[in-house]
Amino acid sequence: MGSGSTLLSGAAVHTSLSVRHAMLAELDPSSPAFSQLQARLREKLLDLAGASAADSMLLCMAGTAATALRAALARLLPEKATILAPVNGPAGRARAALARRMGYEVLEAPLPESAAIDPAELAQRPECSAPISALLAVHAEPETGICNPLAPLGALAAARGWRFIVDASLTCGAYPIDMGAFAIDALATASGFSLESAAGLGILALSGRRIPAFPPPLPDDSESPPVPLLLALEQALIELEQEGGVAGRAARYRDNHQTLIRGMAALGFEPLAGNGSRSYLTARFRPPAGCRPERDLTESLRQRGFLISPGPLVATMGRIYPATIESFLSALRDVLAASHAAA
Repeated sequence: MGSGSTLLSGAAVHTSLSVRHAMLAELDPSSPAFSQLQARLREKLLDLAGASAADSMLLCMAGTAATALRAALARLLPEKATILAPVNGPAGRARAALARRMGYEVLEAPLPESAAIDPAELAQRPECSAPISALLAVHAEPETGICNPLAPLGALAAARGWRFIVDASLTCGAYPIDMGAFAIDALATASGFSLESAAGLGILALSGRRIPAFPPPLPDDSESPPVPLLLALEQALIELEQEGGVAGRAARYRDNHQTLIRGMAALGFEPLAGNGSRSYLTARFRPPAGCRPERDLTESLRQRGFLISPGPLVATMGRIYPATIESFLSALRDVLAASHAAA
């Protein structure tokens, strides 16, 4: 066996499982230890969202950011409420469709997918003249690499008397978010992506300023999420703090992104998003003329150990470092060279 490997005897395996089972039993949802875990997570997550711990609400639920978003809409908005949804990418369209399926009237405001939402332009759209209850926005569009500005969108919502509901699926943990300063009423995110925990939890922060006094019950309010996922999330938050918090993680992701943009440019790939609108979490590129078909490109990279989406779309968030990006670029150069040689 290699260095660092450990061989456990049968007795040791059973002992380890017994300890693990005892730990999970101690964290039964009715136990004081579980309540303490919840309290620690609540404090850390509300601080991450820039929400007041004194009067805000934090919900963790089994699911995704979409699960958390459904909970936000159900808690904050009356039936048949009208929602304004500026859309500059697939995630925005998906969130608008989710709200529509819940029975809300959704006014989509289609915007260019190559730039961030311009709040001043949005304010002049005819959709804004309707009686609106809430503004629903996606912070970062994963498939286009666009990051939308929360502070001016929140200012627009506050000026018009709308609730401001944000999907921060990708950005929580990687971008500074201040629910109070940005006038955000509800922030939905997930345990994966930039929090770098195991996927499977939807996370919802509700600002205490405008939570209804008696919010309607939700079907999953009484269901506790799996304890292992909560423990994984706590460990991920500890590791975020050890990295220097949001600023430290953002610095690594920026390094990843800049390394990627420079390397892709050298190979003839141009980013779809303009420099002022880009997030540093994902990037979609226009391939150079004569580049091999997308399916061939992604399959060839997969065989070399790199998973990207067609586009090509490359992520620079997660357990990724500049050296990882350099290895990816090296693999891409090899794929392109092999393609040219075969042509």
